[in-house]
Amino acid sequence: MSTPKVLGIYGFSNTGKTTIILDVIKRLQTNALKVAVIKCSSQSFDIDTPKKDTWQHQKVGADPVLFCSPHQTLLQTTTSLPEDQAVAILSQITPLDIIIIEGSIHPAVPKIRIGSIPKRKNTLATIEHNDINTILQIINKEKLIINTNNMILIVNGLPISLSEFPSQIIEKTVLGMLSSLHGVTDIESFHFSYQKPQ
Repeated sequence: MSTPKVLGIYGFSNTGKTTIILDVIKRLQTNALKVAVIKCSSQSFDIDTPKKDTWQHQKVGADPVLFCSPHQTLLQTTTSLPEDQAVAILSQITPLDIIIIEGSIHPAVPKIRIGSIPKRKNTLATIEHNDINTILQIINKEKLIINTNNMILIVNGLPISLSEFPSQIIEKTVLGMLSSLHGVTDIESFHFSYQKPQ
């Protein structure tokens, strides 16, 4: 699986974020692109139905609870996941071309701001409520990856979320090895690719 693009879209309530996202999804699907959405909210919510089996499972302490049917799968957990971890989980479930995060606050997520809400870190553009073409241009032209630290690790086409400690170990080890090579100075970036011999 390849790494999906990730784009956050944020704005004040009732500025048309969901409407824009729905229109963007429709346009992307006309190009046969597979789209997922993560909805971020600061409000508490419960999508389960009281007294149903999964609701009861969670109320007595099961966490997470996964509901599977022939038509859909629903994962519920009381754990709050950062956006980058939610992206990593979605990327492992199914092949995706792009993940849109409505209400993104994560500083590493590339974002588009709608309207005059205070600007968040990693904002690529500010648009008005009906400017779908700018969003589509950014999706087509930009890399749109989450970079939570100096290192991006992709294994078998999937992004691997690294905490600060393993990221620093890998970075310092690889930089140390590369620095020792003849002719290598002032390393600003590096890229490794490995394929298992057949």
